[in-house]
Amino acid sequence: SLESLPQASTSRAWNLGFGSGAWQISGLDFDHDRIDVRPRHRTTERWSFTNNSNRVHPMHIHGFLFRVLDRSSGPVHAGERLGWKDTIGVQPQETVTVQPWFGPYSGRYVFHCHALEHADRAMMLQLEVEA
Repeated sequence: SLESLPQASTSRAWNLGFGSGAWQISGLDFDHDRIDVRPRHRTTERWSFTNNSNRVHPMHIHGFLFRVLDRSSGPVHAGERLGWKDTIGVQPQETVTVQPWFGPYSGRYVFHCHALEHADRAMMLQLEVEA
């Protein structure tokens, strides 16, 4: 059976799409001087990734694992529902909701589309977890 998780402390929505000549998350390009989100250490959150494009976006969170909660396109299959994940494919015109666990580590990390040509073109944001 799966370990229980604390209740999510907040919910965040991330829109995946193309804008300003590049793939973006919520209309933002990567900026190494900007922290885009600051989850609290040893908490969980609900993150929804909505893909507004015609390309699959495999979303990856560095340093942290998550549970897959929901897919707007249909049921979450057993391989996604059971256990921890660090990457989830978000299909075109789909929303996938995950619950990351921001422990045991603190520090600065990125989350991004794991498609190489998308990450290389700045489809990446930063999170910082403070101990």
